[in-house]
Amino acid sequence: MNAEEIESVKTFEKGLKEGDKVRICWTNSGSVYKAEAEVCKVNRESIIAELTEVVKHTCGSNYLIGQKIKAPRLTIGSGGDLWSNNNRVEPIGGY
Repeated sequence: MNAEEIESVKTFEKGLKEGDKVRICWTNSGSVYKAEAEVCKVNRESIIAELTEVVKHTCGSNYLIGQKIKAPRLTIGSGGDLWSNNNRVEPIGGY
């Protein structure tokens, strides 16, 4: 990511508030998942969002509507190593 892209992500994350509609991306058991969700809580280093759609898990079970998923915020030098294209919150439709 270049400096402009980093600033875009930081600006988006800084403006998030409870109730905002987002796309959340997360990983589990070596798989990547993406779904639309609603922000429940914005913490200093993470965002918790509640799924608004069912997501099929690779092992056969599902992530259900209302299930909460936690994703890291882009916090360079303080947990930013957890944030990635596959582990984040982004605007619906992407950047």
